[in-house]
Amino acid sequence: MHLLDLLDRGIATSDDVADAMTYVESFLVRRMLCQVPTNNLNRVFNSAPAAIRDQVPAAVAVRSYLSGRRRYWPADAEVRRSIRTKPFYWTGRGQQRTFVLRRLEESYGASEPVDFHAAKLTIEHVLPQTRLRNGSSSWPTR
Repeated sequence: MHLLDLLDRGIATSDDVADAMTYVESFLVRRMLCQVPTNNLNRVFNSAPAAIRDQVPAAVAVRSYLSGRRRYWPADAEVRRSIRTKPFYWTGRGQQRTFVLRRLEESYGASEPVDFHAAKLTIEHVLPQTRLRNGSSSWPTR
């Protein structure tokens, strides 16, 4: 809400606010993938407006704030390790897993993009449980 207020008051641009929201998304998704407990997120986000204030660019202020001590923004190496070793199928809520898989699919810019609403896909289409039940606890890597 604070970012939208900055936009509304003309302090931040729409591109800057969009970039800031991308940092918030990255922060939350990385924490989900690394299975970081969510118990301090209320405190982190409730104190954000006071820390960010009217700083511009807002995206830089948001990234700096979320990267600060005791907020725990997982590094790339930790995210890679978690993706390879932690059970994504049971990580977070179903809608969160779907969101992550959809964003990954959209990031590839396929020439024939998936119509997610028409397809009504479930996570089983991408990550079948039977693969995990048949003795393999991980997906093959190259």
